[in-house]
Amino acid sequence: MSESSTAIVMPPPYMDPGNSQVKKQNQRFRQESIRKMTVCEHCGALPRAQVRNLPSESVFVWPAARPDNSIRQDSRQFIGYVIIIALVIFGLFAACKYLP
Repeated sequence: MSESSTAIVMPPPYMDPGNSQVKKQNQRFRQESIRKMTVCEHCGALPRAQVRNLPSESVFVWPAARPDNSIRQDSRQFIGYVIIIALVIFGLFAACKYLP
């Protein structure tokens, strides 16, 4: 009897798409349970145990997020001002050159 020996090739965990999907799902479960302060559905950890895993120091984010009522510059208005200034400069140049 000759048995054909075929090796089953298993990808390493970091290359396995199924493993990465499971990791993302577990991370999502954990983040949701921490946000809602409920017992984790996946691992059964209590909210106090989950809070200990959160960073104790605040994270500095730069640039800071703009508030909802921040002033946003209208780019069309800016371009309009640039064109007006260019026309005034061109008009002054033409007046100085062609008027006696």
